[in-house]
Amino acid sequence: MTSTIPSSKNGNSLFCSIGSADTAISNDDLRHQIDTFLTSRGERRDVLILPPDFTRFHSQAGLITQYISEYYNFTPKEKNAGGDSTGDSTGDSIDSNEEEGRAVPTTCTPCSPAIQIIPALGTHAPMTPSQIEIMFGKELS
Repeated sequence: MTSTIPSSKNGNSLFCSIGSADTAISNDDLRHQIDTFLTSRGERRDVLILPPDFTRFHSQAGLITQYISEYYNFTPKEKNAGGDSTGDSTGDSIDSNEEEGRAVPTTCTPCSPAIQIIPALGTHAPMTPSQIEIMFGKELS
């Protein structure tokens, strides 16, 4: 699996372009993509995360929110956060610490920005404490 961070002349950018109708992205692959993207953005002073609510649980937004929080040292890394139900047994998963022979940090060592996480509820009912823990993990609940 490969991805690039292309730039465009009009200021819009596509940060990740992987997948197909039959592609499964493992949790390790997802973490690698997030870490690579955040590393490319550099240090931040403030981070605002606007994940959808529990009605979009299967979007993996909760897991993505966990990985971003862990990257910025807002929460400690959970062992096997979210489980890896999409991994394959062939060993083809991307090593989350290397990209084409270069080390990719799994946390932003020098930075601990102020982080706000605001689930976008829209017109839905507020999330229950149980839903918050299931979607975002124990560290963020």
